[in-house]
Amino acid sequence: MKNRLFVLIPILLVSIFNGGSLQAGEKNIALKAGIDFFSDHKIENGMTTDVKISYSLASELHFNHSDLIRYGFGIAYQIPREQLIEGETGKKFSFFPVYALCEINFLPHAAMNPALIINAGYNFFTANNYYRGQNSITGGVYLGGGISLSLHENFRVELFYRFHQGSVDQNNLKVNYTTCAFNICAVL
Repeated sequence: MKNRLFVLIPILLVSIFNGGSLQAGEKNIALKAGIDFFSDHKIENGMTTDVKISYSLASELHFNHSDLIRYGFGIAYQIPREQLIEGETGKKFSFFPVYALCEINFLPHAAMNPALIINAGYNFFTANNYYRGQNSITGGVYLGGGISLSLHENFRVELFYRFHQGSVDQNNLKVNYTTCAFNICAVL
């Protein structure tokens, strides 16, 4: 039940803010490609390991509430990433977040518009057999925050910090994955 709430709450928030009043030109789609770096993988009551640099892809639907505020929802896919554990290779995992977003524009009519972005939602957790062994895995909370800079009306760059949580069925151990990301975004 708790997992379903993390999916339903972002959908409800978008529905409430939308109010069915979108006019032509008040929504757009953003496609993102990013590189994830400075990544840590931590098991609750266990060790923290670094994670190799990896890549992510995302798609978002944005609704303009005003010149200053944009909201919407998105999905992202992380190319499977590998833990850096001395003497071991092949432990790959990834998260697939589904989230609501809010973007606050600081200079909406400027040529280079900086903005604050906040994401919250649920992420699905996947891993290869070497990572999970005989255990089942489940997803959990996804949170993200960062800044963006519009370089053109249809192109921007972002610097993001993301927190992903999942669990491994072995005594329901929590897995926390944090990463910084540099994204390139095309707005359609």
